[in-house]
Amino acid sequence: MSQPDRFAPAGGLSRNTVIVGSVVLFHVAAIWALQSGLVRKAAEAIVPAELLSEFIAPPAPKVCLLYTS
Repeated sequence: MSQPDRFAPAGGLSRNTVIVGSVVLFHVAAIWALQSGLVRKAAEAIVPAELLSEFIAPPAPKVCLLYTS
């Protein structure tokens, strides 16, 4: 016989639903931070850019080829 969840909030959501929702929200926020460059900006604020450049390669410059005839 199943017993009601005594830790459930008054809204009716079970504890497992809240945990799963929190984990999903955390992962969405982490992916957004990686895509928007917030993690790199935070690392550059803590660690000097000269030291970071030894471990992380800077983006390659875009090359524009001009053909003359």
